[in-house]
Amino acid sequence: MKQIQAIYREETTHKYMISDMELKRKAMEKVGSAGNSSYKYKPSADIMNFLNSLC
Repeated sequence: MKQIQAIYREETTHKYMISDMELKRKAMEKVGSAGNSSYKYKPSADIMNFLNSLC
């Protein structure tokens, strides 16, 4: 029974992983890449300070 449960969990995890990758791919297609000149996101000073504090 434990083997069946383990296999089921692996299959379920794999399905979620594939669907998550597909959602990410579609989102990236919509926003374009960071090298794209229309990409204008600039993080705020607060966000940069927080990220720098993690190092």
